[in-house]
Amino acid sequence: MTVAEEKIPFIEKAVEWVEKKGYSNIKAAVEGYEDPKSFTQSSTNDSIAPDITAVSMGRKCYFEIALKSSDKRQVINKWKLLSHLSSAKQGRLFIFAPHGHKAFAKRLIETNQIPAEILPL
Repeated sequence: MTVAEEKIPFIEKAVEWVEKKGYSNIKAAVEGYEDPKSFTQSSTNDSIAPDITAVSMGRKCYFEIALKSSDKRQVINKWKLLSHLSSAKQGRLFIFAPHGHKAFAKRLIETNQIPAEILPL
């Protein structure tokens, strides 16, 4: 099972939370939703796409699912980019942390000074 496949049930649960909170224009990397816009990192040519994007009060917010990963550098780069994009659009970056993954997410955010809010999932 790939990381993307592993994230699907968590993304579906996160989308429910986003909908209940009243966000609009929801895009998610799951069936039934338009895929969020992806970005290409020029230095590596890697494609980076958020798990979920949505709009609240005209502000674009990004939502990520935090799963423990051996490739921390890739996760950090992705979260830094999404944090920068959200702040440029007066939005926020939210990191959904499933049970058992919260400490991993918190450590990465604090160590790398990424402005994001961790939400339990």
